[in-house]
Amino acid sequence: MSQPDNDQASNPMHQHPLERGAVIQLCAGMPQVATRELSGEEHDDLLLLEAAFLRRSLVHAAVTLALLGIVSAAAFALFQWMDASAWYGLVAPVVSIILLLAGLTALFLPLDLLVRRSVLHRARRAGYVRVFEGTVNTEDFTDKTRRWLEKTGLLHDDADAPNTIELYAKHNVVHRINGEEPEEWLSVILTKAAAVPEDPLVLDVPGDWFPDAADGAMQRRRLTATEHAEILVYAEAGRKRLNLIPLMWGVPVFVALVFLMNKLLQLDTALGSWASAAIAAAITGYNVVHTRRKVRALLEDAEFGWIIILRPGMLPESAGKGLRDSGATTEFLPASETLWSFAGRPAAWRYGAALLPRS
Repeated sequence: MSQPDNDQASNPMHQHPLERGAVIQLCAGMPQVATRELSGEEHDDLLLLEAAFLRRSLVHAAVTLALLGIVSAAAFALFQWMDASAWYGLVAPVVSIILLLAGLTALFLPLDLLVRRSVLHRARRAGYVRVFEGTVNTEDFTDKTRRWLEKTGLLHDDADAPNTIELYAKHNVVHRINGEEPEEWLSVILTKAAAVPEDPLVLDVPGDWFPDAADGAMQRRRLTATEHAEILVYAEAGRKRLNLIPLMWGVPVFVALVFLMNKLLQLDTALGSWASAAIAAAITGYNVVHTRRKVRALLEDAEFGWIIILRPGMLPESAGKGLRDSGATTEFLPASETLWSFAGRPAAWRYGAALLPRS
């Protein structure tokens, strides 16, 4: 795709004046409309749940420690009875794995329950919940929160029917969905992103940008200043992730492959180590190249300054019936081909605007 407006040197202050846009917060595509004070009954219920979580954490810790003691005693008894070679070759690895799993359970499960108790305590002290209301954005396949809410069975079956979601004041944990409490503990991800302009200046897309686009099916608008800043936040996050890729991919893959080749496949130690290093380096290199390309594309989008608007209903029949009948207007960034908005609402994966500095 050519960039006719991007021939001159990059200007840090931008070549085109951009309007300042608002940053909005959505839950499954629904905005916050109000806050509601907790009733006396809800306050008492939260207090009871706090006590229940505390009891459960103590019970889990006690049971796990008891199991650790039983396994340790049984292992010691077996060690006294069995031959040493058989012990070290068969029983010791099994006992070690059991003790490791039990130890992790003893650490994380009670800790998780205590964290949940803290969430309820802060919610009760705050004394109110945040109310999000509206229709869910069914066209947005990037919305994990919508899929989690749908699994509860408490959302309205009619996609056009408005839903009401209540979240605790200090945490993004669901209190009620359409007036009913979910059976499971449900923590959601809120979209915090630059709002889609209500009445932007829209222009046609030149034919040399997307030659296969039908007339009117693709248009373009300028980024707002807030959208531009948000894209730079994502690019900067990608740059930081580049430094972590060797630790996130290279080291774990290398260790796992060394264990697999030396212990399970019985390969020569040197050969297995070299092969593991080569495979780990290839996987790490692929992720580095992919992430660097994504960062560069986002920077191009920020510099280019255009958002492409796709109107499925105006596409030709060759585009496919499913795409044409979707109906929802979609926006995407041209260089990185990143989905940007669905049906006038920011795509749900966008929660980086919260990192923007306060103006």
